[in-house]
Amino acid sequence: RRLSPKEKVVIENQVAEWIEEGIIRPSCSDYASPIVIVPKKDGTFRVCIDYRRLNSKIIKDRYPLPLIEDQLDKLQGAKIFTTLDLKNGFFHVAMDEESIKYTSFITPDAQYEFLKTPFGLCNAPPVFQRFINYVFRDIIRKGYLLVYMDDLVII
Repeated sequence: RRLSPKEKVVIENQVAEWIEEGIIRPSCSDYASPIVIVPKKDGTFRVCIDYRRLNSKIIKDRYPLPLIEDQLDKLQGAKIFTTLDLKNGFFHVAMDEESIKYTSFITPDAQYEFLKTPFGLCNAPPVFQRFINYVFRDIIRKGYLLVYMDDLVII
């Protein structure tokens, strides 16, 4: 669809930030998903990639996500706890080199691909959950930390 001048600026700024942070790079991939702009409640915009077509072809990762209710049950009786939200959590997990080309997306001016796990891929949540469970495995086992993707609760 046609983008407004304001939306184009939002995309340009986001792409520049992602390049600077090493999250994306220019691409010549034969694959490409469309970019979409989603308005947020505060009036700003979120840049997203529409991976629906790609997701329909991906073999699903069945790594279990914790049930929120189970996590909340573990907080019963806790008098003090701290919550942390990992900013852009998926961007902390590098993409497999062979998979990078499939994450390609197009903007009005260029084509890019993700070096880090992008939001919108169907396997991003289980891949991230597996990663975060591994990183914090010892303190999770001891019951000091509850994890639901990029939300952490320290007990």
